[in-house]
Amino acid sequence: MKINLLKLMGIPIAIGYLFIYPLRTRADQKLPNPKTVITADINGNGIPDKVIATYFTRPISVTDNYRANTCKTVSGKFVRYTMYTDRQKNGKVIFEQDYGSTVADYWVHRLEIGKDLNRDKRKDLVFYMGDDTSDETIYLLQQSQGFKAISIGGSDLPNNTLDSQRSLVSSDKKVLAKWDTETEVWIGNNVGWVIGDCVAIRAQPDIQSKIISLGFDRSLFKADRSQSVGDWISVNTDQGISGWISKKHFSFSTPVRLFK
Repeated sequence: MKINLLKLMGIPIAIGYLFIYPLRTRADQKLPNPKTVITADINGNGIPDKVIATYFTRPISVTDNYRANTCKTVSGKFVRYTMYTDRQKNGKVIFEQDYGSTVADYWVHRLEIGKDLNRDKRKDLVFYMGDDTSDETIYLLQQSQGFKAISIGGSDLPNNTLDSQRSLVSSDKKVLAKWDTETEVWIGNNVGWVIGDCVAIRAQPDIQSKIISLGFDRSLFKADRSQSVGDWISVNTDQGISGWISKKHFSFSTPVRLFK
């Protein structure tokens, strides 16, 4: 599988589908050894910084099938990036992310120096993970208090990109989300992001209605702001499933995490 730079800088996929599809199973779940992934002047003071990746496990919720309506807890595989500045011995955690489980794995995950997304003349980082059916790109914007992680989220096919205005654009050139320069997040245009794992998608806008699928954190779903009933909003997944999701588990702006 080949991943080009254009894809790296603008593609998206919902991490939830990492576990919805049986991407790749492994008998050997041994974690990689710590390694240096970046050696460069990231904070702009003229002294090389170093970013080291370490690996650990933590329980996560997964499902084996995108039409399943139940989750199970398995051992999740995580990567943590620690940055050492000014040749200091004690580093600061700038980002961590699950990249697989005992159920399935993404084929590729990496952290690299990316473009200056918010154009503040700071070096931003970009985290990518993916395979030949799905992927996710998360931007790490360098700020005075730490790194701000902004996930694009995505659809089931890794074919969305960023245009010159930093808008998220589909393969047929439709604008899915626009970059907001003030809040530094993407605002969805008839798309939104799931907040939380194992979020029920129901057949009707009713807590008693049948669960027809599940949504996972940062999954990107099609949605119309006007198609809502009370505390519910209508969504459509890339697998052709239409249903209703609670508004408290859905957002029309990109999920953000701050690593101080």
